[in-house]
Amino acid sequence: MIAKQKPILFLCVQRSVRAILAASILGSRVRGPWDIWITKVEVSPQEQDLASQVLDELGMVLISTPQMTEPSPGLVWEEGIVLSSGLADRCPIIPGAIQRRCWMVETPPSMQIALEQRLSVYRRIRDTLRSLIDEELLLPTLQRRYDR
Repeated sequence: MIAKQKPILFLCVQRSVRAILAASILGSRVRGPWDIWITKVEVSPQEQDLASQVLDELGMVLISTPQMTEPSPGLVWEEGIVLSSGLADRCPIIPGAIQRRCWMVETPPSMQIALEQRLSVYRRIRDTLRSLIDEELLLPTLQRRYDR
């Protein structure tokens, strides 16, 4: 019997590369049960290159064409995850989300700072997202399977 995939939406309040990183990490860590979506992002080629580089360091691949949508009535998400810096950002409601989580994740740096500093921040973002995905999404899923 094939289990139905659960739709999950990553929404970055700043429309940054964080949503693509989160989707890529989840997709690299587990095959199913998730149907992974992100909201529209505004990412430069340089930001995509940095994201790809820090994922590649861990043997992960940046999703080149993620499934994109905007939250709207009629769409249902098993999980709606809001990515925010936690500073001035608020955690918006995601229409149709059964479970909503607000994850505080560092904001991607300005392209004006030195490359090594940018890479350092991208690595922290990657590591934060990986930890949150493991602890809040994957571990509970494994525990539910084990408890059966």
